[in-house]
Amino acid sequence: MPFCKRTIVPKDVCKSGGKSRGAMFTDLVDVCGLTLCAVLRQLSDLSRQSVSILEELEGELASICYRSGALENKLISLQKHISALATKPPVKTATNLDSESKRTAHFQSSWQQHVNVFGSWSRPECVQELHQEAQLNLQSLLQ
Repeated sequence: MPFCKRTIVPKDVCKSGGKSRGAMFTDLVDVCGLTLCAVLRQLSDLSRQSVSILEELEGELASICYRSGALENKLISLQKHISALATKPPVKTATNLDSESKRTAHFQSSWQQHVNVFGSWSRPECVQELHQEAQLNLQSLLQ
């Protein structure tokens, strides 16, 4: 906010402002006139400050209006796009699941593995040695 940028310091209203006229105030009318001039100067400074604050606020409001208008236009275009997508029928995907589901025979692979991988005759030699050591360790633990 623009308010924190400004500080207003009150001035002394009954001093002559550093100007020495050589003569002291001789009448109450002189004091009142000087005080009135000082108050008017302070009010003038205050009104200038308020005008600059209002100008900054006006600029911020214009910027916000412009950005909100741009966002509103984007929102309207998104709503139009979504409504256009909602009225379209769903896109039909090209899959062969329908033709596959109509078949009566199940798929069978031409390659079948006839080797039992868990049998000792199909193990490599190093794995066979590890298996034998594991069996010996198990037997020693069980005893």
